[in-house]
Amino acid sequence: PADLSCAYPMPAPFTLSNPAVGLGVAGVCGITILLVLIARRIPGPLAGWSCFVLAIAPTLGFVSYSWMLTADKYLYFPSLGLLIVLGSGLAAAWVSLRSAGFARKAGHLLPAIALLAFEARGVRETLRHWTDSLTLYRHMEQVAPRAPAVHGQLGVLLQRAGAHDEAVRQLRLALELE
Repeated sequence: PADLSCAYPMPAPFTLSNPAVGLGVAGVCGITILLVLIARRIPGPLAGWSCFVLAIAPTLGFVSYSWMLTADKYLYFPSLGLLIVLGSGLAAAWVSLRSAGFARKAGHLLPAIALLAFEARGVRETLRHWTDSLTLYRHMEQVAPRAPAVHGQLGVLLQRAGAHDEAVRQLRLALELE
């Protein structure tokens, strides 16, 4: 994880013509097709991917229930599906190396261990921004500078902290973006 925020505004326009939306849809379709093709040999990744897609479905924009489309908190439960994909892939690799020596098996596990180490480092880096609300919203302002709700809440927090001029600036910016 890098440059994460608690909330992200919806990409504008929210259509397939937007490169971010189009690439996201193409990526999901590509991964799904690949996993369907290998499902006869290794069914675990498709099962995990299905869990992920079903769990993340409420945030795909079909149901509008909030000003934001995505937020970090929406990925906690669906990430279990991704862990199923990773676990089943590692299990399949381990079984295919049944007759291989320990060194070869360890060599296949090193990428997973490296991934876990990078994830742990990323989590520690992300948590650095969660020391208090003002620090968190300052970070969110940098990551999602076009989100009106972020500037509005930052303005409220700055007002409470006594930084009135900056609070007014943030609130005006929120209104402009809205």
